[in-house]
Amino acid sequence: MREYQKSNPDADQEHLADVRSDLEKLIEAKLRMFPYDLRRVVHARIINVGGQDRIEAAALTAE
Repeated sequence: MREYQKSNPDADQEHLADVRSDLEKLIEAKLRMFPYDLRRVVHARIINVGGQDRIEAAALTAE
């Protein structure tokens, strides 16, 4: 959240709380769908493909 806040200095506490809530929901969904995939997500963005929003993510495998 610190990095998000650095990139969005005008974001108020309510907005930051909403972003944090969304991130927590994404993490829960990832763990539910891929419980054994322990890679760390290092970048993600939302893209529109065929009229549907999708999440594109880059992950890092720690050994």
